Amino acid sequence: MNEILNFLITVKDDREPWKVKHLLSDIVLLVFFARLSGVEYWDDLSCVCRDIFLFRRIGKTNRTIDS
Repeated sequence: MNEILNFLITVKDDREPWKVKHLLSDIVLLVFFARLSGVEYWDDLSCVCRDIFLFRRIGKTNRTIDS
């Protein structure tokens, strides 16, 4: 895992700064772990990413999800 993280630190992001919404390293890690979990299509990946960001936002506000 350390090798992957060290590699991500060295990857150069050539995108224009004003267009960057998410760090390139975050995007690459999300795709990497999504592929490991069996995600094959971009639509599925977008659902996984949406859920991750939703849970991060809920965690920051200290709310809980009622079932």
